[in-house]
Amino acid sequence: MKTRGLSLKLMDSTPRLSVATAEGPVFAMLDPPGVVDAHGDTMDAGALRLPEGVNEVPLYWVHSYHVGVVPEASPEQRLPVGSATVWEEEGQWYFIPRFNLLTDLSQQVKAAVEAGGITACSIGYGTVRATPNGKGPDGKGEDVHEARLLEVSLVDVGAKAGAVRIKMADEPKKPEEKKPEPPAVDMADMYTMVKAIHAKLFPPESEAKPPESEDKATEPPATKDDKPQTETPQDENASENAAPPSTEDEDPVTKWLRDLAA
Repeated sequence: MKTRGLSLKLMDSTPRLSVATAEGPVFAMLDPPGVVDAHGDTMDAGALRLPEGVNEVPLYWVHSYHVGVVPEASPEQRLPVGSATVWEEEGQWYFIPRFNLLTDLSQQVKAAVEAGGITACSIGYGTVRATPNGKGPDGKGEDVHEARLLEVSLVDVGAKAGAVRIKMADEPKKPEEKKPEPPAVDMADMYTMVKAIHAKLFPPESEAKPPESEDKATEPPATKDDKPQTETPQDENASENAAPPSTEDEDPVTKWLRDLAA
């Protein structure tokens, strides 16, 4: 008895998001490669990583270590205000905030984002590979070659100039490009043109040639060899017994017209 093996394929559950189709608000997370941020850091293209299949990270307000939020908070004590759905598109990372509304802070930040009061963001990452560049206020800046994304935070002022909101929640879709309208038609010129065409196709009766009668015999054109003939009186019996004229040397056009009239 033959048995048939079954192969199972794990379906990719990661949502296919894009800036064009994602419902806002949408935030960009990085500066272009090589651009120095407020801390003196740069990040190479493709340096930021997430484990395969992961597209959600914790979302915070000011990384939850702001003195006005959680004084002296440690990473274990921080409480997120929601989660961030993140994705990479053409070398840039983006996210959409998802607020859990479990705390007053989560509700307040959500309201501020929807009102347009919060327009910047920041990321928290663990450096895997980097090279010191001596830049920044304290000279401890790094050129980051590889990093693991840990969290996303909404902030009042971010370290990276490019980490800002790029799409509002209720932002309308971009209007479609209008095709150029055809030039306006001068109706007077159009009328003159149509009238001229009509006159050519249907000339006035005074200019039109009268139709030839079907019963009218058409005489062949005269030629140099034609000689005037005179009628000679003949008796009726002679005309009836006379042989028909020879058509061997007759002009083809004359013969056709003769046959047509017969």
